[in-house]
Amino acid sequence: MMNSFNKYNRKRMGSSVLIVFLLIALLIIILLISQSIRNQSTAPELSEASDSFAKEEITLMSFNVLYKKLEQRMNEITDYIASKQPDFICMQEIYTNNNYKTLKKQLKEKGWEMNSKQELDYMAIFSRYPIEDYQTYSDAQDRRIMTFQVTLPSGHIVRLFNIHPNTKNPCKSNLELLKIQKNYENNNKFLLGDFNMSEKASCYTNFLTNFYEACNPVLADQCTDSVNDEVWHKLSGGKGENSTTIDHIFVSKNSEWKVVEAYIDHNMKSSDHFPVIAKMEYTGTTTDPTVTQPNTPTLTQTEVISATIIPSPSNLQPSCGPIDTNSNFQVDITDFSSFKELYGKSCSNTTAIGDCGSKDTDENEIIDINDFKNFIDKYKNGC
Repeated sequence: MMNSFNKYNRKRMGSSVLIVFLLIALLIIILLISQSIRNQSTAPELSEASDSFAKEEITLMSFNVLYKKLEQRMNEITDYIASKQPDFICMQEIYTNNNYKTLKKQLKEKGWEMNSKQELDYMAIFSRYPIEDYQTYSDAQDRRIMTFQVTLPSGHIVRLFNIHPNTKNPCKSNLELLKIQKNYENNNKFLLGDFNMSEKASCYTNFLTNFYEACNPVLADQCTDSVNDEVWHKLSGGKGENSTTIDHIFVSKNSEWKVVEAYIDHNMKSSDHFPVIAKMEYTGTTTDPTVTQPNTPTLTQTEVISATIIPSPSNLQPSCGPIDTNSNFQVDITDFSSFKELYGKSCSNTTAIGDCGSKDTDENEIIDINDFKNFIDKYKNGC
């Protein structure tokens, strides 16, 4: 009898231990499931927080595709655009509606469908986002100036302009563009096009009052020579050397976007113009990139933005001599050409310091942008 009782107790105790073990295992499973549910419920919040800090970038392209025999080069051009994946294109010399439709169709087939508008005087705009407030103006030579607005997915609004003035008097049309853009209060404005205007043109400095070049031909080697002489000679019948920078992307100085990368793509050789490309990043601030804090050097060859303007102190007579070619009483980046021309002549004088004159401070036998920076640093307290 006693043996039976002991067997019963052992059996009962074994059952109790098993029940306790099962209860503990069940409790652990419940805790794990509960934790998993909490993690899933908080994941979207973490994702949203991460997205709020994500960089917002847009890529701009200005491209004169050359109207002559365009249909023969169309496939190469659309291949190129699809590979670069720009958010916005301001295009010049899309002469016919058929070429315009073909270009749109090929871009769609190559996975880069874009919203677009065309003007019959061979200009077109393309945007990855819906085009808003599209307007055109007649410039001073009865050509078109196109402008449109885009609201990005982030809610930020940008406005772009496209221009291609006549070569006879381009400054007249370019100055008209500067007047037209004042009609729009948006700070985030970009002026793109074949301006037929180099940095040596009389009207070029007018743009630098409220805008700066995304790809500055004075400061960066990758921003020089937007004309393809080889194709210009072959398809346009041009003669001589026409290497100059007449295609530009100007950015408003109070824009909330900064230049991340900008260049003229000399590898794209299907037109008599090379495309100009600028990648912009949203900063949320409207700091003028051409104005820097004291003692912050900015004038380097690799920079894309314009150089700092250094005004003369008010207690000095505002006379800057032949260096100040635009007579604005200050030595600034627009005076680099005159500086180079004036002091570069001494490079042929072998008796000069460093065989290239006293202004050749780095003694590399050329007058370049580094010498101009040193000149500004030396004379920044007055002309």
